Amino acid sequence: MTSHLKLGVIGLFSSGKDYFSDYLTAHYPADHISTSQALRDYTQSHGLGNLDRDNLAIIANQTRKQEGNDYFARVAYGLLDPKKEIWLVSGMRTIEEIDYLKAQGFKIVLINAKPEVRYQRALRRGKVGEDISFSYFKEQEDTELYSRLSTFSLARVLESYDYCIDNNGELEQFEKSIEALIGRLD
Repeated sequence: MTSHLKLGVIGLFSSGKDYFSDYLTAHYPADHISTSQALRDYTQSHGLGNLDRDNLAIIANQTRKQEGNDYFARVAYGLLDPKKEIWLVSGMRTIEEIDYLKAQGFKIVLINAKPEVRYQRALRRGKVGEDISFSYFKEQEDTELYSRLSTFSLARVLESYDYCIDNNGELEQFEKSIEALIGRLD
């Protein structure tokens, strides 16, 4: 590669975004920064409370109102290692974050998985408590997708992809799909 391959990674909760990024950083000279990590770091460095989902959503909304809806994408982009050949930014939640990354030359990759598959993965990984029902999981997701009370515009973000990888099957198939995408883009 003569220049950076720049990929923005999007998808719903437990779709496989982190695995996609972890796979690439393990097998290629790649660097990954998550806008969610940028948000957690911001929350901690400013002493803004705990890191639970509800508090982070409040902090994200407040920060975006003050700094712009592309703020966390700008922060993540600035943290990428210039020595790496592949740059990955994941976790975008606003269309402005997508627009910012596309203006920097990023292609957007959607990791797609059915709600039932994502729910089971989240349970196995302990990302949701066993007391969380599938209907509550879907309700939280719908709030993020369609809420007008939030700066999140997740439904629009998910429509902004350049490439889509299906992650409803076995891990081996997902890895083959990742390799096929990199082969097309390299």
